[in-house]
Amino acid sequence: MDNNKLINRLLQASAISTIEQKAITIANEQMLAEEKTDGRLPALLPGKRVLSYKVISEGGIVIGKVGNVLIDTSIPIALRVVAFELGSDSHSRSGQRNRIIAASEVTGYERDAVVVLDKVVKR
Repeated sequence: MDNNKLINRLLQASAISTIEQKAITIANEQMLAEEKTDGRLPALLPGKRVLSYKVISEGGIVIGKVGNVLIDTSIPIALRVVAFELGSDSHSRSGQRNRIIAASEVTGYERDAVVVLDKVVKR
């Protein structure tokens, strides 16, 4: 498969056969929807863009920046975000593990931010 053809394509979770540590398996290349044939693609948020989002409380306190998005892959056709891991620059002590914020603590999304419950700030 030519990787250049994969730019601006969408893979629906329902088309995934298996998810392995370093590979996602689909039946064939036709399972990838092209931007010009799938009107939803321009409206969807690319995952890599979320990695530049701030994480803020409902009260507006900046907690950090998204460093990783953790996805439950146990059921490939029902993928779901379970947590956001803050980037390594989001905590003050070196050697400390990156903070994890559960998806259940997210109250909304703004143009460039993930908004979480105020209680997350206190932890």
